[in-house]
Order: sequence, then C-alpha cells, then structure tokens
Amino acid sequence: VTREVVRDARLILSNIGVLQNDLPVAEEWLERVLDEFPEDIGASNDLGYLWADQGKHLGRALEMVRRAVDGEPDNVAYRDSLGWALFRLQRYQEAVEELQKAAAGDDPDGVILDHLGDAYLNIDDRAKAIKMWQKAKTLFERQKDTVKVEATETKIEKHTSE
Repeated sequence: VTREVVRDARLILSNIGVLQNDLPVAEEWLERVLDEFPEDIGASNDLGYLWADQGKHLGRALEMVRRAVDGEPDNVAYRDSLGWALFRLQRYQEAVEELQKAAAGDDPDGVILDHLGDAYLNIDDRAKAIKMWQKAKTLFERQKDTVKVEATETKIEKHTSE
C-alpha cells in the first residue's frame, strides 16, 4: 500500500510540475515512478508525451506511448500522445489516423483538435486543418484559456490568408 501511495504522490508532483511549466521536474517524477513501476502505462504515456511535445527522445517516446495505447486502446489521451509522437517524427499520415481516432468521440478535447489541425496541415489539407483549429479555439474560449486561444487564432489567420 505504501508503494502505491508514493507512486500516486509522484504522479501528482509530476502534474504540478507540468502546471508550473517546470518540465524537467515533471519528467524526473515520472522517471521515478517508472523506475519502480516500469509497467505503469499512465506514467509511460505522460513521460512519452512530454518528451514528444519537446521533440526529445522521440524513438523512446513513441515506444512508451504505443505501449500505453496497446494497454488501453480506447483511451483518447493515449491516442493523442501516440498521434503527437508520430507527428513529431514527421510521420504525418499516421499521425492523422491516430489523432482522428482520439478526436472521434462526442466531446473531443481542444488540444487533440489542435494537434489534428497541425497534422492535417502537414498532409496538405489546409481546409480540414483550419476547421479543426476553429473547433479547438471554441473549446479553448469556453475554458477561458487565452494563451491557447491566441495561439490557435494565429494559426487560423496565417493559413487562411495564404
């Protein structure tokens, strides 16, 4: 029981690191979890996503998020991580396929839609990219996430005027 409590505390500390934009600290806590619990697919997904998002250790990141998806194929967050790792590896068509699966539900997350827009742009489907970014922007507005709203608006404006 104590080991699991420590694992949960480390996962919480990692999330706090992400929220504070202190990614090295977040990664360190996840690595500690995986040192003791190497089969923890949640920690594997989280660390793989952090690495992929930063363009670090992309091969390992892909393996980690793929293992998470293999463990929970219906988990949209894991599918998003897999799609984003593939995107970072410039495997754009595969990224689109995974991100479409992640976005397929009734209530997709804005970040997933934003990632899907980026992937569509890289397979030369600007119209679908803009449509996904517009949907993502609406969700970010509902969450009052001004940073993501502005970033998404910038993409929409840039690629609408081309």
